[in-house]
Amino acid sequence: MHASDRDIARHMARNCVAFRVRRASRVITRAYDKTLAPSCLSSVHVTLLSAVENRPDLNVAALADVLGLDPSTLSRALTGLLKKRLVKQQTSGDKRERYFEATDKGRERLRVAFDLWRDAQ
Repeated sequence: MHASDRDIARHMARNCVAFRVRRASRVITRAYDKTLAPSCLSSVHVTLLSAVENRPDLNVAALADVLGLDPSTLSRALTGLLKKRLVKQQTSGDKRERYFEATDKGRERLRVAFDLWRDAQ
């Protein structure tokens, strides 16, 4: 006897680890974003700002690897922080390699977010 398409779909929906992990991630992200809201930073922004502040020596590709992101995804996210003047791009000898550094405004925003982040922890 073969399982029906609906039975297969139900089984997958009930037992899919990837679905459950992604759902848990979305729930956790919403909770962090709500707690971080007074800092005007999302959990993604806090993660990126702290990574850039912690490792200004890493280019976008290396930073993306550390964060488990695609370099193009990281570049788009960093562009948002650039527009808000929370990070600045550093120049290097190779124009293809981009490095970022938190600005004073970015560091201040990160300090504000830190206390909120601890509450979320």
